[in-house]
Amino acid sequence: MKEKELEFNRIVKANKAAIFTVCYLFSKDQDEVNDLFQETLINLWRGFEGFQGKCDVKTWIWRHHHLSQRRKNNRQKHLSLQRIIE
Repeated sequence: MKEKELEFNRIVKANKAAIFTVCYLFSKDQDEVNDLFQETLINLWRGFEGFQGKCDVKTWIWRHHHLSQRRKNNRQKHLSLQRIIE
């Protein structure tokens, strides 16, 4: 594994409980929490190149989780609008 991947895995393992806790703030449904967790990990990986350690890791995780939640909400609104139009 590359150094970047090892560091990412280390951060995720060290903060896994915090990530799940944040996901549970937005839903109590286990399937939805798992989906949100996966989406958050994807966003974290996409933004990992830009993470320079200038902020706390938990702040960085929260920011990327929030992006996941916003995207999910936007998709749900779009699907709801589609159903109205159809």
